[in-house]
Amino acid sequence: MMFEGNKDLMSLFIELYNKADLLIVPSENMKEHLINEGVTVKKFVIQNIWDVPIDFISNFEPKYLPRINFAGSGEKFGITEKLKSSDIELEIYENKPAGIDVPSTVHYHGYVTERELLTELHEGGFGLAWSENEYLKIYTKYNASYKVSSYLRAGIPLIVDSKVSCRKLVEDNHWGIIVDSLEEAVHRVKTMSEDEYRGYTKSISKVSALLRDSYFTRKSLIDAVYELY
Repeated sequence: MMFEGNKDLMSLFIELYNKADLLIVPSENMKEHLINEGVTVKKFVIQNIWDVPIDFISNFEPKYLPRINFAGSGEKFGITEKLKSSDIELEIYENKPAGIDVPSTVHYHGYVTERELLTELHEGGFGLAWSENEYLKIYTKYNASYKVSSYLRAGIPLIVDSKVSCRKLVEDNHWGIIVDSLEEAVHRVKTMSEDEYRGYTKSISKVSALLRDSYFTRKSLIDAVYELY
């Protein structure tokens, strides 16, 4: 589903899934989509969020910084083009593509190890899980983004689209801001107080520890066993 050209493979996966007694899926939306595509399995466990069992240097609290971090291709997801005209600091974790000009507010860090990424993200600012690409934007309604897990593991607040599959989790647990456009995101970031930011990081610190300890994977497996037996 991540790549539009792979749509023809869906029937092969449906055939495979229908041999299972239970499916672990990343969202309620994905469960409903698979059923609509022909899955006949009756039992599901919804995990919602992937674990990030990696230790990194985190002996201080993330700071409020008016900057947006994006782990991935700024060009593929339309992030660089959309934000390069704003005065927000944009930190992109990919190699800078050849032949493009960007303002001084856009910084390319190149690809780093996951531990290095978490350490740098932990310095502060916000983690963006977003796409301006219309097909990928639809995909976010179904998948569980590993970007979301990485930002939470790093302890920084999220910026997510209002239609993303994890919206309720973000809302209910005070993990970050939910917006309908990147322009709105920039405004929210620039006008946020340090106290409001600390409120987010305090809430996120709890789930960060769970992600470190593989809580969500273990819980899903235990839930699956109880569902079957």
